[in-house]
Amino acid sequence: MAQTSGPITGQNLTDEMWRTMFGAEPGILGDTNGTAFALTLPPGSDDAEVGAPANDSNAVVAGFGIRIPSGEPEPLAIPPSNGGTVGRTDLIVARYDPSWSSTNPGPVRLHRIAGVDGSPTVPSFDSGAPGVEDMPLWQITRRQGEGLNQAAVVDRRRWIGPAMHSAQAMHSAVPIGTTVLRGDTLMHRRLVGGTAQWFEVDLTGRRGERPQILIGRAAAFAYPTSASWASLSSDTPVLAGNPASVGMAVIGSGTQDNPTRIRLSQAGLYAFGYRMGVRPTATPWPAFHASSNPGVFAGPGFGPTSQVGVEELDHPGGNVLRYLSGADTRWIRAGTEIGLVLDADAAITVASWRLWATWLGN
Repeated sequence: MAQTSGPITGQNLTDEMWRTMFGAEPGILGDTNGTAFALTLPPGSDDAEVGAPANDSNAVVAGFGIRIPSGEPEPLAIPPSNGGTVGRTDLIVARYDPSWSSTNPGPVRLHRIAGVDGSPTVPSFDSGAPGVEDMPLWQITRRQGEGLNQAAVVDRRRWIGPAMHSAQAMHSAVPIGTTVLRGDTLMHRRLVGGTAQWFEVDLTGRRGERPQILIGRAAAFAYPTSASWASLSSDTPVLAGNPASVGMAVIGSGTQDNPTRIRLSQAGLYAFGYRMGVRPTATPWPAFHASSNPGVFAGPGFGPTSQVGVEELDHPGGNVLRYLSGADTRWIRAGTEIGLVLDADAAITVASWRLWATWLGN
């Protein structure tokens, strides 16, 4: 196919070229409080209502805009289901259809993608060019005999915002999806539990203002030859900014019965990792556990293939201090315990270690 570009002087700009220029990613625009394209399911009605009570709802799909004025929600029929207890799952999307370009209300409109009665499968949608493109807003599962206001709802909205560099502090009236670099701090405006918040990461390596838990030991301690799965212990664990409970049980007889560990009492998305300084005489490897059983850290089934952040350290020789580290981000359920173990086939001295977890949200 021959190359094309535009605009061209004296020629109309085609919809296709407009989409090429401005249709990279669909998303909600200018929403400072998370209410844009809000969903209301009135009792006694089969019409869902989409729109915000106190501000306009604006979005772009395939480079073309859609706007629902403040206080004027748009109705969309969600018929009753005949699918028994499974029901039917529908999607409410903002759809771009080039065949709508010549008629009101325009090429982007709210649209229902119907699921199949009796099937739990979420219907598919068209996510890009050419032709029709959908941006999911809401997922609604309505069971047989249920009123629409009793339906199960999943928020599928997405926001886009500007990326900028600023030397000034950012205020709260900033659209969700905005990303700001301010000095060494990267800030992103996001929606958490219905509230717009700044999420911050210090690019120098320190986490921003998020709950963080930390245990560790600064003093050196040695393990004997062939210390297998030795649990790192600490006489004086360090604790900071704790949103969960931290287990500080003493290790008995070198086993993993009661290792020093972090017990996460709050479920959610966590970033976690470890860093330790070691003086090895052979090739050790550290491993970082996230247990799948609440309240259980030790047990069968744990080995190198099931660890997070496994890292091997080549023999440095001469009792040289080396650092090992690993990190990951995972959804973790409440009651999960995180600990650190070290396997060495010869004597090893651990100069220091830190084990941390940062809660990122639900």
